[in-house]
Amino acid sequence: DRIMKIEREERECAASIQRNKDCLAVLEKQLAAIRVQQENAKELKEEEARLMEEEKKQREAEERNLLQVKRAQQAAAREHHTNQIRLKARREAKELQGELAIDMKILEALLTETKNEKEEAVQRKSELHAELTPT
Repeated sequence: DRIMKIEREERECAASIQRNKDCLAVLEKQLAAIRVQQENAKELKEEEARLMEEEKKQREAEERNLLQVKRAQQAAAREHHTNQIRLKARREAKELQGELAIDMKILEALLTETKNEKEEAVQRKSELHAELTPT
């Protein structure tokens, strides 16, 4: 009876040891799974940080590009405005030159007319004087 009790206790002890080993194996598997999850979470966090940094750099590059485009457009607008002012000044100068040329022709014509009138007046005076003076 005692031997049976000892054998039973040994079997129970062996079964307990086996249960403990099985439990330990399960716990070790769970611990390994947790470590894998932690490593995956760490990698995901690092990837997210890397992606956020990349996104930030891309945004900054886009902002620089937009600013460059804006400055180029402003410079083009300024140049266009300056060209328009130059063209207007040239047109106005050309118009003024044309007006001055017309004024000069008018003045020359008036001068010629005045000169001719004076010559005619001198000629008439000379003719009148010749008519009035006996020879």
